[in-house]
Amino acid sequence: VNYTSLGCQGIWHCAEGFDGKTLRATEQIIVGQLCANGMVVEATVTPSGQLNWRGKLKGHVAFGLFSKVP
Repeated sequence: VNYTSLGCQGIWHCAEGFDGKTLRATEQIIVGQLCANGMVVEATVTPSGQLNWRGKLKGHVAFGLFSKVP
């Protein structure tokens, strides 16, 4: 994943598999210092094809939508 506005890049490591609806993963930040490492993420695909995600780490919550870049 690439957080361009924060200058961070990360990798999502699948945590519990995919049940056909929700992907559960742990995020590892590999570039940048503004993003927290180790966030637990849950993501689903919206009907429009975007990835709707929500993450938690130490009481903090982050969320957003990822779109496919052409």
